[in-house]
Amino acid sequence: MLTDEVIRSARRTLLIRARSIRKAEFDNAIERQFTAEQIRDGVAVQEVGPWLAQNLGVNINHPALYSLSVENAEIAEAIRNAFDGLPAEQERGYRLPRRNPGGEGQTTLYVGGSEGIRRRLREHIGSAPVGTYALNMQRWCPEFDGVVTVSVQSFSPEVHRDCRQDLEDTLWDSLQPIFGKRGAR
Repeated sequence: MLTDEVIRSARRTLLIRARSIRKAEFDNAIERQFTAEQIRDGVAVQEVGPWLAQNLGVNINHPALYSLSVENAEIAEAIRNAFDGLPAEQERGYRLPRRNPGGEGQTTLYVGGSEGIRRRLREHIGSAPVGTYALNMQRWCPEFDGVVTVSVQSFSPEVHRDCRQDLEDTLWDSLQPIFGKRGAR
């Protein structure tokens, strides 16, 4: 099964991927905070596009990694509890990411990567098309005192898709988000 040639080939492939990441150019991370009220009222979804355009400029169409987080475990628990109280998908009419087991003390809600960062963040803090897995926070965001922080870091588009996934998975492992899953769709 795993012959010497297969193992050598795997090593070559991984070396090429590692070199691709080393050559990548990463922009500085940017952050924006939104209150629960701004998310529920649709203000956040209206402001996220202009914020990204202003801060990413010509790199707005580059691949990007992103995370959504809250400032403390109490807010995260309020969000987890609201999420857990939502009706089943067939009843609510839209898809949500999975809730990961545990997560007590965690403050990262979601980690992802996208080649269309404006659209993807609008799906998470606003509402997504019915068949798209996203947080859809405008539909169900609970009241809480504090903010949801959206962090985005774009990078050079020359980075191969597999390497992008490696970067996303490493960030996912580091932040251990409450929602979503590790790995490609």
